[in-house]
Amino acid sequence: MSVVLSCCALGVWVILVWCSLWVSEQPRPSSARQEDPKGHLEYIPISPPLLGEWSVGGEHLMIIDLRPSTDAGADFDSIPGSLRIPPEQLRSYFCYMPPDTRLVLYDKDTVTRLDSKAESALLMTGIHAVYILIGGICAWHTCVTHKRGSMELLPR
Repeated sequence: MSVVLSCCALGVWVILVWCSLWVSEQPRPSSARQEDPKGHLEYIPISPPLLGEWSVGGEHLMIIDLRPSTDAGADFDSIPGSLRIPPEQLRSYFCYMPPDTRLVLYDKDTVTRLDSKAESALLMTGIHAVYILIGGICAWHTCVTHKRGSMELLPR
């Protein structure tokens, strides 16, 4: 009787091991966020208050002002801590960013898309999503002006 039970237990163990190996070799179903073969950069809109919260933590956050340097407005017009990089120079900066960088882009208004070469450079760096500030610098200034009386969005 114990020999029969031992054989059954051994048989069940062999079947379980074989099934687990077979399942691990099967192709995984594609998920909604999985990338297509060409690569795809995801654009995620964020609000000025959310950017303010992220700025307080600040780790792995890079904020890029895409307004051309010829636009009127001095550095005090930019979001504190942001880098002003014209769109045509973006690709040269992307190779220095770690893949876990949270990249936020803004312009005068809401940014629509980067050019295909900049998108490819980001994907090669390992960045598959960028955050777009809804309403651009105008929305940021409006938000800061409304919040100034009650609380600061960014530390000084």
